[in-house]
Order: sequence, then C-alpha cells, then structure tokens
Amino acid sequence: MRILLIHDYRRAVLKDPLLPQQLLPDPWAGAAARTLCGTIYKTLLPAAEGWVDRHAQNDRGPLPPVDQGFRQRFASVRPVAELQAG
Repeated sequence: MRILLIHDYRRAVLKDPLLPQQLLPDPWAGAAARTLCGTIYKTLLPAAEGWVDRHAQNDRGPLPPVDQGFRQRFASVRPVAELQAG
C-alpha cells in the first residue's frame, strides 16, 4: 500500500504547476493532497516496516536490522496519534 500511495502521489506532484503561493487558488488542493499523503504514509509506516523486517530479502538472504541512519532520517516523523491529538 505504501508503495502504491507514493507512486500515485508522485504522479500528481508531476502535474503541479509549481507556481508561487500568491498565484495559486485558495485553498490550493496540492496542500491538502500533501497533508493527506503524509497522514496515510505515517499510518502505514509501522505495518509496512514490520512487513519488510519480516519478509524482505536480498541475494544474501534476510535484510540486516534497521540501522541508525533510517531512524535518524525519520526521527522528525511524529506518530499519527500525536498528529491527531493536535
């Protein structure tokens, strides 16, 4: 699901006219789409990463455990429960 979400979102982003904020209609649908995509992505993140941890392999067998680089990259991603709480 996460891969399909990002695939569809990227297709939409490629159609973005990249106009300055003051030239976009208010409200600009692109802002809502970005927020919605982020919320769905964050909701899927734990289950998607859990699936990868359990099933993904490369040519040498199971993938190694998640490293600190991944954790640091996504350290600023607040859990969905926090986002919904405000």
